[in-house]
Order: sequence, then structure tokens, then C-alpha cells
Amino acid sequence: MRIFKKNGYWWIDIQRKGIKRQRKKISTWKRVAEEIAAETEAKIIRQEWLGSDQENISFRDFCERYVLLYAQSTLRTSTLKRCRDILDRVFIPRFGDGPLKDIRSQDIQIFIAERATQVGPSTINRELSRLRHIFNKAIEWGCLRSHPMKDIKELREPPGRVRYLSAEERRALLAACEPQILKANPMNAGRILSPLIELYLSSVVLSALHTGMRRSEILSLKWTDVDLRARMIRLRDTKTGDARGIPINDNLYRVFATLSNGSDSPFIFPNISPDQLTMAFRRACGRAGIVDFTFHDLRHDFASQLAMRGTGLRAIQTLLGHRDIRMTIRYSHLSDESLRTAVAQLEGIDLADAKSPGRDQIMRVRGAQKAPGRKQSLRPSPNPSKSLVVPTGIEPVFSA
Repeated sequence: MRIFKKNGYWWIDIQRKGIKRQRKKISTWKRVAEEIAAETEAKIIRQEWLGSDQENISFRDFCERYVLLYAQSTLRTSTLKRCRDILDRVFIPRFGDGPLKDIRSQDIQIFIAERATQVGPSTINRELSRLRHIFNKAIEWGCLRSHPMKDIKELREPPGRVRYLSAEERRALLAACEPQILKANPMNAGRILSPLIELYLSSVVLSALHTGMRRSEILSLKWTDVDLRARMIRLRDTKTGDARGIPINDNLYRVFATLSNGSDSPFIFPNISPDQLTMAFRRACGRAGIVDFTFHDLRHDFASQLAMRGTGLRAIQTLLGHRDIRMTIRYSHLSDESLRTAVAQLEGIDLADAKSPGRDQIMRVRGAQKAPGRKQSLRPSPNPSKSLVVPTGIEPVFSA
């Protein structure tokens, strides 16, 4: 698209594939012509130019436009992948080639009811969040006049998972991750262990237990992210997109110091896919006799152990990289033993040693109840309990 001047007026010349060439007289002012040309160019990109049938666009076609104009340039790589997966696997098969404008609130309610038989409320809420944003963009781009999800509410989600390891389970899990244990088993005689089990599984598990990092953060961790001298891990590529730092304790320092010897890869744990790690960890849990425990539960364990040792929620939130403190609260639970220890601290209090108020103190209380020069009101107090509270903190004494 270009602008040109003819007979004292500035024109815009629209030449674009799929659109008939048009020339329009705009203004005697060049600046006005430039602004209208830029606005027209944006409309063409969004396929909102005169003659295009915006409101008859199908849901499938709009999803393609959503990915092209918004998702690819805005979302992180991992988020974009999840977005494409939701569109291709969930929404497009459901709403298909029907017109975008024909989707009603009732259609979405039916979708929610059917989807609830397949996945949990948390998954449905994440999917609805993406669908709601798609409709927001449809309205913004002039493809939709009303929002079909304005009355759709999120589902109530159950409390977050709180699984963490007992001391016995932790010892058993770490032992099951050691390659020497597998080699000592006669059934594994002559078996060649994978590099993941031989070199990295134990170190990966220890890293998760002592940092609370996500699986993706551990596998993408590079040596440039680790400062052994300052004993800090600097995470740059996180799920939330926010960088964060995690201190390296003595146990983790020994792990990294061992791995750094002779390593020529930029990654600390190279050539390991997420699925390989998940399967290897699942088998280690089987060898340790641990049930109902996933690799992500190591992150729960990290936060739970901190909470049971008195670490504040804000510190835990920072270490985990949560934007919302509500995500951290579910990790602040305590074990039964910790609760018993807390309550046991009250056993040293002997109420029998509490001192009784002296006569002078009682007289001061009585005097405080009668203000000098003020006539006593016979009207009952609207809140009798408040009348028993005095500044000294001693319950008033009344004569029989």
C-alpha cells in the first residue's frame, strides 16, 4: 500500500493479493492520508476490509486467524504449543466449521457438561479461559457482536494435591534411583542401563527435592544458569515467564560439583526428554514401593518440607515462582506430627500459677466503671459483653 498526491489531494493505493485494487482520494493533508493508510493496512491484515464477510467466518477459520495474528507473536513457545493442542483436540472438533456467530451460551454449557465426564474442573477452567480469550479477540476484530461466554462461570476446583514424602519414602526413593542398586540385582545381570539412569536420575531427583523446580525447568537448566561460587540458580525460562533465583544448599552443591567434572554439554541434564524422565521416575517409585506419587509431587514435597520447618508463605511463593499467593497456600499444610509438636508447646503453661487481682486493682476497676460527674444510665447496654471489658484487662468484680 502506498500514498500519492494527485491534483492537490493525497490518495491511497490499495494493492494486495486477494483484494481488488482500489484507489481512494483522502485529503489535502499528507499526515491524514498516512494515518488512514496505516489503519486500512491493519484492517486488511485482519481481513476486515470492505466487502469481506467478517460475521460469517467459521470457528475453524477464526482459530487459524487467532493463532496467526495473536498467539504466534505473543505466547511463549510452550504456551503456544498448549494453545494449538487445545484448539486442534478440543474446540475445533466440537464447534467445527459452523459460523462463529452461531455459538451460543447454551452450546458452551453443553460442552462443559460433556467435557466434565472426561476431565476435571481445573482442566475445563483452563480450556474455558482460552476459549473466552478467543471470543474477546473476535469482538475486538469485528467478527462478533456479543460475547457468548459473558454469563459462563468457572467451575469450582477441588483443593490442590498435597502429596509429599515421609522420611522412609524419601530414603527408599533415593536408594531406588541409584544405579548401583539396579546393578546389584541379579535380574539385571548383563543389562546396559540408559544414560538417564546411569548418570542423571539420582541427580535430577535431588535437584527437584532441594529446589522445587518444575520438570521443564530442570531439563532446560544450563550451566550458565548455575553460579556455584555464589551458590545460586538463575532461572530465565519459566512457566510464568518471570525469572527467579534459587539458592543452592550443600546437598545440591555436591550434586552440581560432581556433574560439572568433564561435562561438555551446555545443559546440566542433556538428551533427556520429559517422557523419558517421567517413565524412569515412575519405575523408581515402583522399586521403592511408593504409590500415588508423581515427579511433580517432588515440587509439593519441597514446599511442604519448608512449611513444616516454619518457612513463611512469601518465601515459599518466591522460591516456587508463583504469581498468586493463593497457589502457595495449598503447600502450607503441616503433617500430623508437626501439629502435635505445636500443641505440645502449651503443656508448659500452668494456669494455677496465674496471679489473682489485688484489692487496689479491683478498686481501680470499680472506679473506672463510674465516671465522675455523670449520671448512671438505667438503660441496659446493647452489648452486655462489651461492658465487661475494661482497659486493665481484669474482669470486673461485682458484689453479690
